Amino acid sequence: MKVTIIPTYTKVPTAWAGGTTTELYIFPENSSYVARNFLFRLSHATIEVEQSDFTLLKGIKRSLMVLEGELTLTHEGKPPRTLQRLDIEQFIGDWSTKSVGKATDFNLMLSKSANGFLKARKVKRRRLWEEASPLPCQTLAYYILKGKVEVQINQAKYLLEETDLMVMHAENTQQRIRVKALENAEWVAVYITH
Repeated sequence: MKVTIIPTYTKVPTAWAGGTTTELYIFPENSSYVARNFLFRLSHATIEVEQSDFTLLKGIKRSLMVLEGELTLTHEGKPPRTLQRLDIEQFIGDWSTKSVGKATDFNLMLSKSANGFLKARKVKRRRLWEEASPLPCQTLAYYILKGKVEVQINQAKYLLEETDLMVMHAENTQQRIRVKALENAEWVAVYITH
C-alpha cells in the first residue's frame, strides 16, 4: 500500500468568489484542477459570504461535508437542503448550486470514471476503529478533524494529528487497517474507486 501523509499547514489557500479553497490532494499527482484532468481531488474550503454561487464543474461528481457552521444548498430545480456539522451533500458539478450561510467544508470531486463517498468517524480515547477487509475501495483517505490517532496498516504505524491528511492507495484490497484514538478523535474518511 502506498501511503502519503500531508500536513495541511504546508498547503496554500487560494481565493474564490465566496471565500478560500485549499487543495489538499489531487490524483493523479501530475493532474490539474484547472485542466479538469484529475480522477479525484480533495479540498477544504471556507464560505465567507452569506450567499454564493458554486463554480460550475461540468462532468464532475461532488461530495461536500460541512465542518463548521451551517449551509443551505439549493440546486436548480430541487428543494433546498440545510446542512449542519458533519452533514454530507452529494451532487453533480453541472448543476447550478447556490449556498446560503457561512461555513467551512471538506470536498471530494470525482471524474466520471471514479466513484466515492465521505463518512464522518468519531472514536473515543483509547478505542479502536478497524476498516473491514477487503476494503470497499482502491483509495482510502483520512482527514483528521480533532484529536490524535495512530493508524496501523499491517505492521507499519503512522501518527496523525489535527488537520493532517493521510492518503492510502491499495495495491490490493486485502488490507488490515486499524485506527487507535490517542485522544477523543474525529475524522473524515474518504472511499474512492477508480
